[in-house]
Amino acid sequence: MFRTLSTVKNNVKFAFLSIVGRYQQTSAVRYHYYSRLLVGKLEPFSNVRLNSSISTFEYQKLEPPTAKITSADLDDEAGMVNVTLSNNETRQYPYVWLYDNCQCDVCRNHTFSIRASCFTTLNVDVKPQHVQKMDEGLEVSWGDGHSFLFPEKWIVSHTFPATVSNEVLPWREVVEYWGNEMQNRVPTFKYRSLIESNQALNQWLEAIKVHGIALIPDAGSDIENLEKLAMRVGYPVPSNFGHSFEVPHFREPSDEPHEAAALPLHTDLAFERVPEIVMLHMVRQAGGGGSNEFVDGFNAASQLREQDPEAFHILTTTNVMSTYLVSENPSFYRSFCPVISVDDDNQIVTVRFSNHTRDPELPLPADKVKAFYKALKKFHELLSHPKNSEKIS
Repeated sequence: MFRTLSTVKNNVKFAFLSIVGRYQQTSAVRYHYYSRLLVGKLEPFSNVRLNSSISTFEYQKLEPPTAKITSADLDDEAGMVNVTLSNNETRQYPYVWLYDNCQCDVCRNHTFSIRASCFTTLNVDVKPQHVQKMDEGLEVSWGDGHSFLFPEKWIVSHTFPATVSNEVLPWREVVEYWGNEMQNRVPTFKYRSLIESNQALNQWLEAIKVHGIALIPDAGSDIENLEKLAMRVGYPVPSNFGHSFEVPHFREPSDEPHEAAALPLHTDLAFERVPEIVMLHMVRQAGGGGSNEFVDGFNAASQLREQDPEAFHILTTTNVMSTYLVSENPSFYRSFCPVISVDDDNQIVTVRFSNHTRDPELPLPADKVKAFYKALKKFHELLSHPKNSEKIS
C-alpha cells in the first residue's frame, strides 16, 4: 500500500531506510534499492500468522492464549462445535470450517503453509464423529477416517465476528497515523540484529506495519547488504527500473544550483503497480547539506476527509492517469487510479500522489476540472503542512 510521501535534498545523513510504498531519490547520493517486496517469508517464526491478500501478506502475532479450552461438544443441528473457554466465553466453530482448515499432513502442505486438499472434494455438509478437549487443544475426528488435534492457541486465536465486518483485519488494528510528533522518534534497528535475530526481524516488520517507516543506520557500504536483508523477508519483485536501481553521485557539492534542488513530496511508482515495501541503501554520502522530509499520506487524507468531505470524495472517485516514459529501453508505463483509494468500508488503503508523473488527461467534464484541482491543492496543502511532516537530515 502507498502511504507515506517523501521529498529529498542532497546529502542524506542516514545509511539505510526501509519504507512502505515510497522511496527517496537524489542526484547527490548513490542508492541501491528494491522497488517492491512481497513480505511473506516467515517460516522461522512460530508466533506469527500470515494473512494473505491479493499481493501482500499481513502479520498478526499469535500471542499465548489468555483463556483455555474447558469443554467442547457437537451441535449437529447448527453444524457447529461449541467450545467453552476458561473465561466463560462460548464460541462456535462451523464443522465445514474446521474440516477445511485441518492442519494434518494430508490436508496441509507445511513446507509452503498452504492447503494440500482439493476444493472439489470438500463436502460442505461434513460432520465430525467425535470432538474431545485434550491438554494440548481440541481433537476432532471425521467420518472419512482421519482426525487432527488443533493446538489450543490456534483455536483460541481464531474467532468469528458477530456481524459481517472487515474491522477484524489485523493491519486495521495497528496502523497509527503520525505527523511531526514522529520527529526524532522514527523506529531504528541494528542491521546485524535483523540478519541474525528472528525476534528483531519481527519487531522491524511490526514497526513498518504500524508506522510505515523505519531506519537502519549501520547497514554499511556493501550493496549486497540490502539484498541479504530483503531475502530475510521475502523475494524482491522487479519494477520498470529492474530488479534494483542505483542513483549514482555524479554532481559535486560546489554545483550550487543542483545542490539546492530537491524532489517534491511524492509517492513513487504511481504509474505502475503499488509496492508493499521499498528499501533504500545509501552507499556513499555526498559532501554537504541536505535534508529529507516524510509525510504520512494516510494522516493527511484522514484530515482532508474531516475538513473537506467534498474534496475527499473527488479524490477518491476521480481516476488520475500517471505516465512514465523510459527512453533508454524504450518503454512506456501508465496507470489510471484515484489519488486516494478506500475500501468497501471507506477506510483509506492507498495514497498515490506524484505531481511529476501526473498526465494531462482527466476523465472529467470541463466544468468539473477546476473542482478537481481545488481538491488536489487542498490535499497538497495538508501534505505540506509543517505539523504533518517529519524531517531527517
